[in-house]
Amino acid sequence: MGLLRLTVKNALEHLAPGWMAQRYLRRIETATLAEKEISLLPLLCRADSLAIDVGANQGLYVHHLLPLVSQVIAFEPLPRMQAQLQRFYAGKIRLEPVALSRAPGRAQLRMPAGNPSWATMAQTNQLELAQPDKPIETVDAEVRTLDSYELHNISLIKIDVEGNEEAVLEGAAATLARERPNLVIEVEERHNAGSVLRVARFLGNLSYDGFYLLDGALKPISSFDAAHDQDIHNVGLQGKVGRYINNFIYVPRERVGTLLSACHPGADLQ
Repeated sequence: MGLLRLTVKNALEHLAPGWMAQRYLRRIETATLAEKEISLLPLLCRADSLAIDVGANQGLYVHHLLPLVSQVIAFEPLPRMQAQLQRFYAGKIRLEPVALSRAPGRAQLRMPAGNPSWATMAQTNQLELAQPDKPIETVDAEVRTLDSYELHNISLIKIDVEGNEEAVLEGAAATLARERPNLVIEVEERHNAGSVLRVARFLGNLSYDGFYLLDGALKPISSFDAAHDQDIHNVGLQGKVGRYINNFIYVPRERVGTLLSACHPGADLQ
């Protein structure tokens, strides 16, 4: 974001907070249309539980999770996005200003200039090829594992970390085994080749079954075909166009029947 644009934005937030809040909500509404999986959140959350948003960014999932659970913990390492979350959700969420991965430490997050939604610590994510005309910005961030927080009573974990999801899951293995939360995970072959299958295998070993939404129906992960379902030509700077499936729902095997019964063929999941 250019200096002039950032200055104007900061001035508007100070002088016209109501207008900026409405503008934010309109952005959330637009983004929701592309995230069909949000329609499943009421089936995946418990009202008396905790939900975790890993890679909260602008707060799309935070916004939808807040009415469904007793507490939302948002993990967001970018200061610019932390400020936005504080602006709109202060006092409503617990904000953890760290990145999650397989081991504690520090890391450099990379992103195309002005595009924090693409921030990543995954070296497999070739940002330079995706936006060759944009310089790459870096942000130094603290890194922890989810297991180190020893959180309890979790009904849902959402993960969107632009290629680093395998490392996040490895650092959450004890939490997954203990709490058995439902999962919504973005996994893209363009960010980390072979990751869709590896994530499925990792979670399968923890007795999770995977699904994805297609035309309002849940399909098993075994039917996913990256060449057909993640055609690189169907995604870009403006988001998804046509068929591009990158969000996956994982449910503990012992609760799959309950979810599928709730998503009966006549259910409107769109």
